[in-house]
Amino acid sequence: MGMAWRDNGDLTQAESYLRQAETIFRRDANHHGLAQVWGHLGILYLQQAKWSKARPLLQNSRLTFRTVQDIDGELKALTYLIECELASEEPAHAELYLTEAEHLLALHDLGKQGEFFVDRIGKFRQRLVSSQ
Repeated sequence: MGMAWRDNGDLTQAESYLRQAETIFRRDANHHGLAQVWGHLGILYLQQAKWSKARPLLQNSRLTFRTVQDIDGELKALTYLIECELASEEPAHAELYLTEAEHLLALHDLGKQGEFFVDRIGKFRQRLVSSQ
């Protein structure tokens, strides 16, 4: 529900629903659900250029996806972390996340989804190179 509100531009409602989901997932110790919610909250703050709020949520999302062994989720969180660092003009941090994402892609065969990540990460690499 929170993502639907976010997509419709009502960021206050989106945050409210995502925070409710966070509470439920914490109560139920649903780590995968928490990783998803933290990722969506991070994206919400990223869209608002609230880097200091987005960054820790995306980091928590990434680490939790790693804990539950969801490579796809971890790569999604990494790509949003890269985007956050590039947007907030932190190229050294973006480089670290970019290298980590490239390493994950090299280790795992993700089929069609892998192609999406290769393309997206390649575009981030180009942005990083052109900004230096």
